[in-house]
Amino acid sequence: METLLCTKLPSPPLSVNNGSVINNTIVKLPMISLPKLSGASQDFMHFYDTFVALIISNDALTDIQRYYYLLSCLSGEPHHLTENLPVSQDNFKVAWDLIRGRYHNPRLISDLHIKELMTLPNARHDSPKELWLLIKQLCSTLNAVEALKIKTPLHEIILSHLVLERISLNLRKQWENSSSSKVYPSLKDLIQFLESNCQTLEIVSSNKTAVGAQEDLKLWTSLRGQRRSFVTMSPPSVLRVFTQSAQVHEIQEPERQ
Repeated sequence: METLLCTKLPSPPLSVNNGSVINNTIVKLPMISLPKLSGASQDFMHFYDTFVALIISNDALTDIQRYYYLLSCLSGEPHHLTENLPVSQDNFKVAWDLIRGRYHNPRLISDLHIKELMTLPNARHDSPKELWLLIKQLCSTLNAVEALKIKTPLHEIILSHLVLERISLNLRKQWENSSSSKVYPSLKDLIQFLESNCQTLEIVSSNKTAVGAQEDLKLWTSLRGQRRSFVTMSPPSVLRVFTQSAQVHEIQEPERQ
């Protein structure tokens, strides 16, 4: 669905012999298509900023009109989030909060943009086309990250991303669970988390080694007892010895004359 904006703009002064005249004219701006939201997290901020500026902040619209505009922008998963809500004046805020709560995640969006920084195109052939492509992606990605207005400095976000790419999946899950999904933690927070886990792993490893040594000692003592007691003679004069590995060795004694 599209919206047509008409704005009154003052025309520039006209220079005439008898003085200056200022005329007000109505300028018709081209129709603006509202952006679509299909569920891609990195596209949400563009959709969000545009929808707020043109629809939410437009006092001439009612909430039910805003709801119809919102529905016209949704497809895929975002559409499924709201499809069971009746279209009504009161349900617009409910639907808008559902969409915003699901996709307005600056931390996730910034991570996606940092991944784009890590995969900038190569420009190794002195080609102006390749250089412009590199510059375009670099600038657009940096602008997208800055638009999120994250308080954590950009260099800390990049370093944190590099570190998190190099730890185990289990540790990464612990980190995500321990920190807010809406706020990007500082690099200091990440380092403290890793140090704490390192100390925990050292303690667990030390205890595991001590317990393992005790269990090995008990096993060895038990096997020695079995070796002494489970020695039997069975016809025809066969000596079965149960060794530590629980394997049976048969020793044939010479027949008596």
